[in-house]
Amino acid sequence: VSKLYVKKDFRERGYAKEALLFLKALAKQEALPSLSLTVNIHNTTAIKAYTALGFIKTGSLVQEIGEGYKMDDHTFELAC
Repeated sequence: VSKLYVKKDFRERGYAKEALLFLKALAKQEALPSLSLTVNIHNTTAIKAYTALGFIKTGSLVQEIGEGYKMDDHTFELAC
């Protein structure tokens, strides 16, 4: 999963859950073993949501993105 954003006014309506369940079913249909994603270590709301859907933290990833900035993320995986 590259990007999944839900506008603030549309959160807590199950849209992200529906999208991820659809992607999981599609991945299973295509015989893919899992879905993986990254989430910022400070995005506790997303981390709770992904964990509730069965995603498991698999590691951490720090990437330089230029001009002195870096992304500090956790990696998660969901078995299909």
